[in-house]
This record gives sequence, C-alpha cells and structure tokens, in this order.
Amino acid sequence: TLMRSSAASDVYKRQPQIWKYSPLGGLFFIWILVNSFWCRQLLPLFFVYPPPFVSFDAIVKKLSAVEALGNATVICSDKTGTITENKMTLCYTSSNEAIKLACLCCDADEEKGEATELAIVRGARDKGYKKADLEYNMPRVYEIPFSSERRLMTTVHKSNNDYLAISKGAVEEILNICKKTKSKDILKEADSLAERGLRVMAVAKKISSTIIKEERDFAFVGIIALADKPRKGVDESVAALSLIHI
Repeated sequence: TLMRSSAASDVYKRQPQIWKYSPLGGLFFIWILVNSFWCRQLLPLFFVYPPPFVSFDAIVKKLSAVEALGNATVICSDKTGTITENKMTLCYTSSNEAIKLACLCCDADEEKGEATELAIVRGARDKGYKKADLEYNMPRVYEIPFSSERRLMTTVHKSNNDYLAISKGAVEEILNICKKTKSKDILKEADSLAERGLRVMAVAKKISSTIIKEERDFAFVGIIALADKPRKGVDESVAALSLIHI
C-alpha cells in the first residue's frame, strides 16, 4: 500500500512528547495500534471515550483513516522542511570566484529570499563577499529569470567598460552553454557531491562589450554544493519504520 504522509489529514496530532521531534513518529504509533489484535477490538472505545486516546496526543476523526495508515507499507514524504530543516548552508565551493559570482546571480539578500539563494548569499558573505558591495561595484542591468524547464538563470552586470554575464543552475545545463570544458571530470565531481545528499550547482560566466542576452559560449567557473541538515528525530523515525518493514 502506497501512502503519502499527508494522508494523516484525518488524524489530528498535538506533538506528543515521545514523538515531539519525530515527523513520522505518529504514523509509527498508529501502525502499531491498527496491527495489534486487541487494539483493533478496543479501538471503537477511543471514539466513545476519547480521553485515553488523547493521552497519546492524537484525536482520530475517521476510523478509515487509521485503517489506511495501519495498512501502509510505503510512506512518501516531502523532503525539504519535513525531513530536513529547510535551512540550507554552503558546504563546498570549487573556487572563491564560483561563490562570488553565484552570489551576484541571486535575487535574495542576506535577510530574505529563497532558501537556496539565501545559503549562497550568506556563504559568500562568510568568505568575505557581501552582496551589497558586489552589486554596488557591478550593478545588474539585465537578467534571464530561472525556469524549471531551463534549470538555470542568468544575470548581466556592468563591469568597468564591459558587461559580465553570470549563469548558475543545474550542472548539466550549465555545461550545455559552456565551451571547452572537461565535462566528464566536472560531472564526476558533481555526482560525488550529490551522492552525499548535497544540492549541487554550477556557475559560468561570459564577458562582452555589449549586453549579453543569449546563453551560449560561456566559460565554466566552478561548482558549489549546499547542505540541508535532517531535522532532529528523523533518524530515529526512519529506523523505527524500518523495523516494521515500512
């Protein structure tokens, strides 16, 4: 049985202490409840006399919801913000130039923005590159926004008498707009980082005397990798579910 974790919409939980830091702990309890013979026989009592059930910090609205959860063999859960903290941090950069340019190619600032870009901007700050200073020296004059189809974004900045275009995005897509790159070595490095559970991005640049409006003939700059740490209790939850073959 395939069951999303959101299937527990009919089971209201108030963060029980034993599962307080465990996002999947409530499902584990319900599985035990439904798969226990005596619990199944006594389950209706919990609807007539809810206080004992409430002591587990869960109130069931529909019996069918509990039965469905108890029969689940697979739980599909969103990762970001559910399994992880949704607090990304920079943990690797192949060069200082890569993080510096990636910072310029972000819409976020140090205080607000999308989680991935926040991690890039703050990571650049920790390495001595403040976005405000970078933008003051190289103001943005043009951009090609990110899209899920292209999987990259490009910004163009005035740099002295020239224009500097910066692209950041999926490694494969960045390589597609670059020339004269050691693609195999780059992809091998990216795969190695991805196997560690990191979010990997690549950065490329192009300099021209005119505003650059096409993403081609870029020069590869480097790779950056971001980590989103698991929430407290996730390891214990996964281990508990593994014991009951979920």
